[in-house]
Amino acid sequence: MKCLSYLMILVIAVGCASYSQKEQGETDQQEPSWLHAPDEGCAESELCASGEGATRAEADANAKKAMGSIFETKIESSLIFSKSSFSSKEKYEIQEEITENILERVDQILQGVKIKERYHKNDLFFSLASLNKVKSIKLLTQQIGKLDDELEHLYELRSRIHLKKLNSLFNRRSILNEKLILLGHPGIKSPLSFSDINALKFSDSGVNKIFLKSKSEVPQVLNKKIEALFTEIGYMITNKKNAEYYLYVSFEDKKEFLNVKGFEKFTFTVTLEARSSFGKKVGVLSQSEVSNGRNKKDAFIKVRSKLIENIQKNLGKLNLK
Repeated sequence: MKCLSYLMILVIAVGCASYSQKEQGETDQQEPSWLHAPDEGCAESELCASGEGATRAEADANAKKAMGSIFETKIESSLIFSKSSFSSKEKYEIQEEITENILERVDQILQGVKIKERYHKNDLFFSLASLNKVKSIKLLTQQIGKLDDELEHLYELRSRIHLKKLNSLFNRRSILNEKLILLGHPGIKSPLSFSDINALKFSDSGVNKIFLKSKSEVPQVLNKKIEALFTEIGYMITNKKNAEYYLYVSFEDKKEFLNVKGFEKFTFTVTLEARSSFGKKVGVLSQSEVSNGRNKKDAFIKVRSKLIENIQKNLGKLNLK
């Protein structure tokens, strides 16, 4: 009788252990068709990918990684912009911005990936990952719609200042549209062509001229950087008589409290005020940076590049055409 009881306990224990090793959708019976052809394990409304591993967790991770590789994009080879429009540095900056943005958008899509089925054979685990196409298409459509709104808005402003942003938006939109087509959608026609955007820099209206006037306290190196910034995006620095815009530059350095012997702390502020040829104020841009150094010059050198970078990013506040 005791032997029979021990046998029953053993059978139950083995059964429980066997059950605990399997989760919903997992089997070690006949090989599923999706093992070699992932799409055969999915409905028309799904996109699928499979992965394997020594553990269930590893198989799940590899299946999700395989799904991610479907959406992988070589950003650099996908970009289009006129070679004469931007410097190598500007192209790199645009590429970095696009890469960061696209990765963020793709991550949002991949958050919807789920493990649909699992299979266990010998010492290997296999997982089938699925993504709902309908939900993903809806998300991409919304993202593209927002980009189109921003593209049209900046284009209507018809300002060379927005040329880099327009190129970035156009390329981001094109890449997301490719992802949309990948999911079986016919794609969404862009409201603007690349030629439309590029023509802003080489429009028939000619090059807008700017008279640049800096106060005496503005560091000479900062003057040169600001002047180069505007010439790089298509403006011409000229004398006051034939300028479409007057750009007044001021600079302030304010010493702050710093209880560290041998070092000083400053807040540096650069302000650009744009006026029309009639003297009407059209826009103001002000940027500040705080820095420490052994003296004022040392502290300024540390934030000089950051000031220029922030000015460049916010040129739209000047409302120049």
